Amino acid sequence: MRPARVTHLAMAISAGFVLAAGVFAWYVSTPPMPKAPMTSATGETPAALFARRCARCHEAEVLAAALRGRTERDRARAELRAFLDGHGHATPEENRVLADFLVGGGAADGR
Repeated sequence: MRPARVTHLAMAISAGFVLAAGVFAWYVSTPPMPKAPMTSATGETPAALFARRCARCHEAEVLAAALRGRTERDRARAELRAFLDGHGHATPEENRVLADFLVGGGAADGR
């Protein structure tokens, strides 16, 4: 191969990687489709809400232990609620209950 062809091939492969990275970044930053609104007064315990919304991917004890290790619980609760609001899997009321449950230590004692 001639040097010019090698250069063009390398540029084409690089452009493909850049394009793939851009598509991936767009895909992971696109919020999920909104779901039908749930009533905030479902009557679920925080543990049941965690089991329904989060347990498929996360363990309550692991999350609660990490959050309980923080000295500023109000700040940890606020940061967790901000994360959950952006996560898009639950309503704001459910996010508040989940944050109180995890930061308050309820995951370990079943509250």
